[in-house]
Amino acid sequence: MKPKVFVVLSILVTMSACTHSQLPEPTAISNERPFLDLEVGWRIRVVTPILKSGTFKVQTQELPSSNGTTNLKISKDFEGYETDFYSLRAKEQGGIAVQFVSADVTDTNGNRTTKQHPIVPLFAFPQDVRFVRLLFLTRVSRAEHDEAIIAATSLASLEQLTQRLEENPDEHCRKSTDEVCSWVPEGISVQPEKKSNKSKQWVPAL
Repeated sequence: MKPKVFVVLSILVTMSACTHSQLPEPTAISNERPFLDLEVGWRIRVVTPILKSGTFKVQTQELPSSNGTTNLKISKDFEGYETDFYSLRAKEQGGIAVQFVSADVTDTNGNRTTKQHPIVPLFAFPQDVRFVRLLFLTRVSRAEHDEAIIAATSLASLEQLTQRLEENPDEHCRKSTDEVCSWVPEGISVQPEKKSNKSKQWVPAL
């Protein structure tokens, strides 16, 4: 059995204009498998912090409060965040297509604006790609990445790419004619979602 992978997929999605914001503890999701194959009918929510520095990892400082909760002081580098949605539809020749739907930017005052393109295009694939997988590494690579988006023209190619990445993630994450691999930048949240059978609301697919 492969070791459990604990992947934090939650990120701050509401910010106030105040210097201090009270945040809930992020949920750690346990997954026996080191990957998740995306399915037709799902959607992908991507939350990208917007920082003056051009990076995506929000720097915070924990401040204890009198009622036992934790307040986080957010760095002045933070300007807001972008929420992108992608739909997953079936291709005529089989497999799935990942289609960009929308991008909304929310600033620290709560103002929202709509964009035509995502700030970081994580799901730009060649036309022949039919299978897409999120790969969660059980160890951190030298490049300090622990999540990759991989895609291929066939399931066999996808499996082979997965095995190579697990053995040597730094060397084998690259693009070819029938395979695609790209790292999710640290600080960006990629959350696959599906419709709940009971409520019909979007819920995490993991």
